[in-house]
Amino acid sequence: MQTALDDRTIAVLAKAELVLIGQIEKVEDSPRLWSGRILAFQSVHYLVERVLKSELFAKTPGQSAKISVRHLLVQGARTVDAAEPRLVADLFQPGQRLLLLLKSDADGLRTLDADRAVLLADAETVKAVERSLGNK
Repeated sequence: MQTALDDRTIAVLAKAELVLIGQIEKVEDSPRLWSGRILAFQSVHYLVERVLKSELFAKTPGQSAKISVRHLLVQGARTVDAAEPRLVADLFQPGQRLLLLLKSDADGLRTLDADRAVLLADAETVKAVERSLGNK
């Protein structure tokens, strides 16, 4: 899993409507198909720990929020299993903290990109994202 911010990740970060740190509560079953002519998603439920950028979501300090995010299932993406159309099991498990780059559409929240919109929420990556966003 990539943690450093490369130019492609910074470009995705700039386009994100919502950037947050979330802790996985539940991973829904895979639809068992890859994105192609029709986009395929696997939903994950998160407890929002911290919002870093928001054009759509306001969170009162001390108030927890739960969200559901649809993750794109694109064959060959680093967030999906190499053999089956599902999210990588060792990354997407309850309790895991992830930094998410999201957008909204008619069906709710979804990852902005299949490859660059999910990062480990380690201290170094969070600081790099904050610097890129101009937060700190």
